[in-house]
This record gives sequence, C-alpha cells and structure tokens, in this order.
Amino acid sequence: MECIDRDYVDRVINDIREALSLINKIIGIDIDKFISDLGLRYELRHSIIVIVEAIASLGIHILEKCYGLTPKSYGEVLEGLWRKNVISFETYDKIYGLIPLRHRIIHRYWEVDDKRIYLDAKASGVGAIERFIEEVERFASKDP
Repeated sequence: MECIDRDYVDRVINDIREALSLINKIIGIDIDKFISDLGLRYELRHSIIVIVEAIASLGIHILEKCYGLTPKSYGEVLEGLWRKNVISFETYDKIYGLIPLRHRIIHRYWEVDDKRIYLDAKASGVGAIERFIEEVERFASKDP
C-alpha cells in the first residue's frame, strides 16, 4: 500500500513479534513458577504494554496516512482499523480487550491479576495478536 511507510510498519510489527515471542516463552512456563517469579510477571506485563502501544502506533500511522483520520483514543484506533477493513471484527474485538488491561497495568498495577493475564494469554490472547499482525501485513502488501 503506497500510503504507508513500509519500513515503519515492518519495524513496529517486529517490536510486536519480539514482545509476543517473550509472552509465548512465559506462558510455556508452569503457572505456579510464573506466579512465584516477580520478574516473569513484570515481563509479561511489560510485553502487553509494548504490544498495545505498538498496535496503537501502527494503527494511527495507517489511519492518518491512508485515510486522513486522526483517532483520539486506543479504542478509536482499533475501531478505525476495523471500519476501514484493515482488520476483521473478530480481531478488533479481541485486541480491544487488551486496552483496559494496558490501562490497569500502567495506572493501577496493584490491581493486576497476574494469574488471569497468564491464563488469558495462554487461552486466546496470543492468537489475537498473531491475527492482527497477519491482517495488517496483508493490508500493507496490497497494491494501491
């Protein structure tokens, strides 16, 4: 797609992939070991923050450069990507659920349930992020 900076998109997707790789490593560890290791819990939290921030940055880039839109919130970014058919509704719906988690980690970290984050990531969170990457890459590689 000519409207986007492909190098930028590739760099941001690489950041998402690196954080996702770390999440996959962490959720491969036994949950009891995960809960007892503060470093692993913080790594998982940080990886989620990195992913949500990267998704927002990537979405803003696409919406501004390709559609002249300037979203004002994380939710508007994801909704814009969905409404412009960059991502599917299913991906939008799953990724949208990461926004409040990111906010909770950033602003009220004492309320974070690390066990729930671990279980959610293991159940479906990782798959949603992988789908987001696939859908954005498909959009980015389209001919204008």
